[in-house]
Amino acid sequence: MGLIIGVDIGGTFTDAVLVNEAGEVWYSKVPTTPENRFVGITNSLGALSESSHVSLDSMLSSTTKFAHGTTATVNAFIQRRGERLVCL
Repeated sequence: MGLIIGVDIGGTFTDAVLVNEAGEVWYSKVPTTPENRFVGITNSLGALSESSHVSLDSMLSSTTKFAHGTTATVNAFIQRRGERLVCL
């Protein structure tokens, strides 16, 4: 088994969680960057790296499961914000 990472992009914050083989858990919460959501993901991974005292390269290369979600998209859909779409 390796490390497990989960990231969720929200409207205000991007949250991430890291679980190691021993079951230890680390969390991060960084501001979401709506203009480039990838920045929020990389910032959250950097925060996980710092709090777990594992280099980012080592953390990512040891990751066997990575889950990504985005409540920002769900919220936009529920609140009917964003661009209008046409389905054919």
